[in-house]
Amino acid sequence: MEYSIANRTFTMSAPIRKGSDVHIACAVFHASVDAANEFADKKRSIEINDNLSNNGKRAALEPHILTLWRQISASSKKIRAERLAAEKRRADLYAVVPPANADEAATDREIRQWWRDAPKEQRNLFRNEMKEGKVDQRILLALLRSPIPAAFDLEMAAIKAAHEASVLEQKRGVAASIKDDEDAADWATRGMAHVVAHAYILTEMRPLDALSLLLKAGDEAGAIAIGFSESDIEQKRGK
Repeated sequence: MEYSIANRTFTMSAPIRKGSDVHIACAVFHASVDAANEFADKKRSIEINDNLSNNGKRAALEPHILTLWRQISASSKKIRAERLAAEKRRADLYAVVPPANADEAATDREIRQWWRDAPKEQRNLFRNEMKEGKVDQRILLALLRSPIPAAFDLEMAAIKAAHEASVLEQKRGVAASIKDDEDAADWATRGMAHVVAHAYILTEMRPLDALSLLLKAGDEAGAIAIGFSESDIEQKRGK
C-alpha cells in the first residue's frame, strides 16, 4: 500500500483492522500523514508569498513547524501506549496468582523441593500430562511460581512455555485480539518512522534540532516515543 507525503511516496503493508474499522494505532499513523501533508501545503503557500521576506517566511512557518512536531509526538505517544497496553494484556493472560499467605508460599516451596528430588521419569510423566490437560494444578501452580528465572532452569522454561501454549489454546479469541493490537502498534511504529523522516526534510531540521524543539516544549515523553534515547536527552540538556 502506498502513502504519500509532499509527493514523496513510501510503501507499507495494509493496515491492521478490527472488524470493519482500521485499528486505532493505524488510524493515529494516518492522522500524522495527513498532518505532514497539511504542513507541506502551508509551507508551499508561505514560500510563494511575495509579500514576505525570507525572514518573514521563516517566522510565519515556525508555529506550523511546532504544530507538526507536536502532532508527531502525540501520535508516537499514543502508538507507544497502545503497544504497552497490548504487552500488559499479554502479561495478564499468562499471569500466575501469587501465594495468598505465608503458609501457601511454604507449601509451594515444599512442592518445588519434591519436584527437584523426583526422578526424571516422574518429571517427564508430569510434562506429558500437561500436554494432555491432566496435570495436577496445585503442583503446576507451585512450579509456575518459582522465583528462579526460566533462563537458568531449562526444564522450568519448558513447563512455562507449555503452560502458555495451553493458555493460548484455551483463550484463542483473547490471544488473537492481543496479537492484533501488537501487530497494529508495530505496523504504526514502522509507519511513524517514515513520517518522522519526511518531517525532517519538510521542516529542514536535523534530528537534534527536533529534539531541542520538543524539550523546549516540555515534551520529553514525546521525544522518547519518537525514538530519542535517554542519553540523547541528557546530552542535549548538558550542552
